[in-house]
Amino acid sequence: MKKIFVIVIILFLLVANSFDLTSYSSSYFNVKISSNEAKIFKQLRLGTYRGKLYKAVFAIVKGGSSFQNKFLKIIDRIKNSSQFKKAKNKYEKGDAILQLLHKYLFRIYEGNDASLSSVFNRGIFNCVSSSVIFNMASDYFGISTGGAVIPSHVFSIVTINNKKIDVEPTVKYGFDTGKRRHIHDEFKRLTGFVYVPPSSPNRKPINSFQLVSYIFSQMGNVEGMNNRHRESLKLFVRSLMIYPKNESGLVGIKIAYYKIAQKYSSSGEYLKGLKLLQELLSLFPSDVTIKKGINVFLNNSVVELASKKMFNKVFSLFDNVRENPVFLKSVKLLEPDMYRQETNYLMERGEFKKALLRIKKGIVKYQNLEVLVSIIQNNWITRLVKENRYQRALTLINNIGKTNPLVFNRTRYV
Repeated sequence: MKKIFVIVIILFLLVANSFDLTSYSSSYFNVKISSNEAKIFKQLRLGTYRGKLYKAVFAIVKGGSSFQNKFLKIIDRIKNSSQFKKAKNKYEKGDAILQLLHKYLFRIYEGNDASLSSVFNRGIFNCVSSSVIFNMASDYFGISTGGAVIPSHVFSIVTINNKKIDVEPTVKYGFDTGKRRHIHDEFKRLTGFVYVPPSSPNRKPINSFQLVSYIFSQMGNVEGMNNRHRESLKLFVRSLMIYPKNESGLVGIKIAYYKIAQKYSSSGEYLKGLKLLQELLSLFPSDVTIKKGINVFLNNSVVELASKKMFNKVFSLFDNVRENPVFLKSVKLLEPDMYRQETNYLMERGEFKKALLRIKKGIVKYQNLEVLVSIIQNNWITRLVKENRYQRALTLINNIGKTNPLVFNRTRYV
């Protein structure tokens, strides 16, 4: 089973389309989003937010009011520092802001930890948290900010005099990274990444609002790595409500749903897991990877139940999904084989009458199963003969000959 789940997750990683998750409701998860949070999410998503960036960020993150007070104290220290006061223009101010953040706040780089609580309480930062905080500080001082996404990494971009300047906030002297070649080695040593120039097709520009969404998606990734998939799902929802094209959030929410469905499956709640994945599909109805994944889950559940000879549950699963077009092909492929498997199982147990009743149900849907009727009858008679129950065998032969003379060859037993 684990191998199949891994295959599905690889499918999710290969395809991350854009979906407009503007609202969220679930029959399984309680994701609380206040009206104020929803309002800010919408403004960030649409690009209509007009306040200071830091106010929006601290209004939607857990513990935001406490972090805001600490942030503003750092802003005061930057404002009053001699280095900042000496800055003659926005370029020099941006450079000073980054260096002073490393002096007053950023202490230890930790690649997976994007939480603002880690930054403001312990000085632990990564590319996401340092970029967001640099952008908040720069925005506070009137510098236009944005960002860029490359595989497994984000960084800041500022616009000064209509010129875009790359900023790598993970390193102290990362302002105007493209020009400062001497910091590239430090950047690689610290993060493991190399500088990606503007000409590279691997970088995708985003605005500062969209950058904020990566705080939630990366925190969701960490929760997922620690098998707290319900918590990770809540964070992925928030990331996508800000930036529907956040690939980390798109992949993450699918994996979270699938991992939770896997837990249901592991505890024998196959139908619950299947319904959970149907909810995921209802969120993203055009996503082919989810459609493939949900059919893999059905197949996996059916195979596992059949191996445990729990055929009633197998057919219950089919009955619950057969009306859904997504499952039509899988049900038509799997169900006839399940009738065959159950028939063989019942014959091995000597329950021939029960096998006949079951296969007659199957024939209503799949006429090609008719051949199993004579196989069951012949095996039944053969068993009776071996057990020296001749009278019962003759009675059965006569009854079968009357009800189904075209397919039953009586001379075989005379």
